[in-house]
Amino acid sequence: MSILVAGALGGRFDHEIGNINVLHRFSDTQIILLSDDSIVCLLPKTHQHEIYIQSSVEGPHCGLFPVGRPSLCTTTTGLQWDL
Repeated sequence: MSILVAGALGGRFDHEIGNINVLHRFSDTQIILLSDDSIVCLLPKTHQHEIYIQSSVEGPHCGLFPVGRPSLCTTTTGLQWDL
């Protein structure tokens, strides 16, 4: 099951962090948070992920940060500042 949440970002910071917390608490469900300029989803650590940016829709930026626990091994290629 996937849940798409429109208007979940772009307001008060504490509300945005609360919405990101929901992604972590319900990590067995694919939840995608949308705003006018951002798309946020949880990338399960049990998978390898490839992210393709559609700059005409999402803009030229891609940010990654750990939620719930530290990321012990993260590598990237193709970003301006690879990890």
